[in-house]
Amino acid sequence: MLSEVTVGPLTGRCSGACFLIFAAASQRATDGDGLIGVRRQPGGVAFLRANAVPAAVVAQLDAPANDVYWLTPEDERSLGNRSAAFARYLKVRCGWDEAVEREAYTGVRPFSDMSAALACRNRVTRADGRKALAAALAAAPATRSAPPARPAPH
Repeated sequence: MLSEVTVGPLTGRCSGACFLIFAAASQRATDGDGLIGVRRQPGGVAFLRANAVPAAVVAQLDAPANDVYWLTPEDERSLGNRSAAFARYLKVRCGWDEAVEREAYTGVRPFSDMSAALACRNRVTRADGRKALAAALAAAPATRSAPPARPAPH
């Protein structure tokens, strides 16, 4: 639940499935322009709509599969720095108030006004993360305990 994604010149450009991860991130940011790209992905439109990706960005999935649309700074601003799904989760589970957060980060109110919400976010995301990991491990196919044998040298 608590995945923070930052894409910058040192990490390289991000497109395709990488964009889906970026779109779903609890916190997301870029360190430069033209680093995030959208291209056609199976099931991508429904996923992007569920994560409240702006319609203008989702429309770029109509481009041919090999074409990449690189987000503009305006696209990134409209996308925001947190997935809509995570924002809803925080509001329901922790009473998160985005206006209070914005005011705390801009110095309009003391950051200590965020301490209860931040503590709640850390508590619930850690617990829910452990549940999700346990479910994923239980559903994963069994893996070998030893690497495959190598052929003997001739």
